[in-house]
Amino acid sequence: MTPTIENVLDMTLVATLAPGAWLVRIGRGEHLVEDELIQMLSRGYLGGASLDVFREEPLPADHPFWQDDRLRITPHIASDSLPGVVAGQVIETARARGY
Repeated sequence: MTPTIENVLDMTLVATLAPGAWLVRIGRGEHLVEDELIQMLSRGYLGGASLDVFREEPLPADHPFWQDDRLRITPHIASDSLPGVVAGQVIETARARGY
């Protein structure tokens, strides 16, 4: 992580996207200003986001991201993944969220 890309995904940048854009946030680093994400969604700058990594790992069970239906949270697994294992994780997450 370099200072030039830390916090690059902020309200100012996201506001330049087409309204309702979807953010796909995967990988490492502190690119996303997490404290602004709910505001980005509420103001319509983003229609939703898929996230697999956070500044605090693991994401605490009481974190507001878990409660927001506009967010898709997936596991950050830094290894080769077998399709059957991944499918099971997706199904388990969907059931836990009531889908």
